[in-house]
Amino acid sequence: MNQENKNLGTCGNCLSFTPDAEKPGAGVNVDSGECRRNPPRVFLVPIETLNGEGISANSLFPKVQADCNCGMFIPKGMLKSLAQ
Repeated sequence: MNQENKNLGTCGNCLSFTPDAEKPGAGVNVDSGECRRNPPRVFLVPIETLNGEGISANSLFPKVQADCNCGMFIPKGMLKSLAQ
């Protein structure tokens, strides 16, 4: 199996993958990125405020490696081919 076929169904070739290099200030790393197949995950973080304790809500998309595969692969050209 050649390298092109081996990487076909990986995160790096998926429509939902956003490489870290495309985010402002992220550097040039294209080996990792975010999976945007689903909404970001929300998590609560306890914080101390001037009035005592509170909670901060944050959200993040899952971090993935470009050579991984989750089984929910959508080819990058899929939307373009459906629109034609």
